[in-house]
Amino acid sequence: MVVLCCTYQNDNLNLHSQNQELATENDILRNKVGNLETRVNKLESDVLELEKIVIPGKIAASCQELHDRGVRESGSYQIRPTIDIEPFYVHCDFRMVV
Repeated sequence: MVVLCCTYQNDNLNLHSQNQELATENDILRNKVGNLETRVNKLESDVLELEKIVIPGKIAASCQELHDRGVRESGSYQIRPTIDIEPFYVHCDFRMVV
């Protein structure tokens, strides 16, 4: 009976110690997740700001960019090669040359 009691107490202490370690590890991981969420939010904001510069008004910079976006019909399209140049129309020829 005495051995069972001591074994039970030791097991209980071990479980309590393991529980404390897991709680500490959980707190550390929650902190890391919070930091990662903050960084992701900042990166998403940065991407939106970059898109305002790189894709002004969602107007492609070239016929190639239009093609990369999935445009396949030849015709007149507005492009804007750089943010310093106002958009203008060009003819893009998307026929496949064999």
